[in-house]
Amino acid sequence: MREEVTLIRPPGEGGAPGTGSSELPTDLFDQVRGRLRLLTALFAIAFGVDLFIFVATRLVTAVTDISLPEDAAANGGFQLINLSAVVASLGLRWAAGNHRISASRLHTLGMAYEIGLCFIIAILSYSLFYDSYRILPNLTWAPAVIIMFPLIMPGPPRRLLAAACAAATAVEKVAWKYPSASIWIR
Repeated sequence: MREEVTLIRPPGEGGAPGTGSSELPTDLFDQVRGRLRLLTALFAIAFGVDLFIFVATRLVTAVTDISLPEDAAANGGFQLINLSAVVASLGLRWAAGNHRISASRLHTLGMAYEIGLCFIIAILSYSLFYDSYRILPNLTWAPAVIIMFPLIMPGPPRRLLAAACAAATAVEKVAWKYPSASIWIR
């Protein structure tokens, strides 16, 4: 005679029945550190390239007689935003390597980092494009970031969805600042 297998845990072992778990299994939480270190390294490099090009261009124009156009010379304030993104990325990378910080806390910091990155990307891309062309860009890197985070960093679906919605809302709030937003966003 075959023995029946129960797939539902008794109430004392995994929480109350009917409630979803908001925690990851420990083997996935162990991967959060390495994956968050990968993401922060990628974004530190991405924001650092623009900063490096700006500084290199400034150095070349200071040494030679070449002058920059007015709009290129005026975006120094945006480079401070790039610098803050690089510092935040390197700081979170350091925190991910520190084993005194729990993986659960790192996951929460990673979700906040996603929201902050999307906000910074929206500020940079919308402001620079709008100042040049007086319209909003059709596409930014923010959707790619929103898609990339759940693919690389594991997490409970509800938590990842909440972070993605908050990141998209941050982008939308920046877009509404501009007069041409009513044309594109409804």
